[in-house]
Amino acid sequence: MKSNSFVFRRRASVTWLFLILLGLPLSSCNNGNSGSTLPPVDLPTFETIDEFNQSRWPEYFTDVYGNSPSSESDFPIDMNLFSLVYEDSLEAIDEGIVCQTACPDQQGQAVCNATGGHDPPSAIFIYQPGPYEPLPDNKWVEFTHCADPEAVSAEQVGSWMYLLPGSGNFFNLGTTKAFLDHEQAVEHFLGRPCEKPGNECVEEFTELFETARAQGFDSLQFLAHADQVCGATKSIAVELVDLAGSGAYPCGDENPGSSEWNARYRTGWDANLSCTCINALAPGSCFACQ
Repeated sequence: MKSNSFVFRRRASVTWLFLILLGLPLSSCNNGNSGSTLPPVDLPTFETIDEFNQSRWPEYFTDVYGNSPSSESDFPIDMNLFSLVYEDSLEAIDEGIVCQTACPDQQGQAVCNATGGHDPPSAIFIYQPGPYEPLPDNKWVEFTHCADPEAVSAEQVGSWMYLLPGSGNFFNLGTTKAFLDHEQAVEHFLGRPCEKPGNECVEEFTELFETARAQGFDSLQFLAHADQVCGATKSIAVELVDLAGSGAYPCGDENPGSSEWNARYRTGWDANLSCTCINALAPGSCFACQ
């Protein structure tokens, strides 16, 4: 998966044997123990396309992405280095992950709840610790976005997303700029401190995003914000903002399918398919390519 700049490596299969001997189930995100942490997951590494095609994993990729890797240049692919997998799609190919509700303490642990009320249905998060590096301009990146009640009220201008490789949803960063946290962006673009720094600079968001967009930026990145379940020290994902969007809608925009929207959002392995997204405003609705 070279396009996502992962470093590929194989993990031993001892973890699954360990879980079986303990009598732990090999599926269901809700079976994590809130008082303890589990060993890192042990999903497969595929060294070649032949090895991949001989497994059931093409079914998983087709379910999530709409297609699957088809070139030898896509390999190796180490599933352990994804940041998100879907429990229902795993169960469809008789795979499973035990996830924990406790905060992770080592790379590769599966976490049941990472972003609070912003988690997509069936999502299991695989902990890839920071520090995270700024992403370059015009890169297609995988993300999640949910139009929960908080987003509906606070994201009329700009759409907030989490960077989560494995989601199957792609966003093009366009011209982008990275900051550690919200305060630095406010200082940079507005030239003043946040009115209420302890409130995430919410009061400045609309002016911040409109100013950044007027200066030619398409997206912002926040590499170390601390509002996820385990805070900045155990952050699961980078925050992204689509400055042209509106996160009040599940699809990140009032008009998904417009030419402007199609230039920003895609699906498919390596972002090679168009996306059809429907703004169904049920509580907790999330971005999903049909």
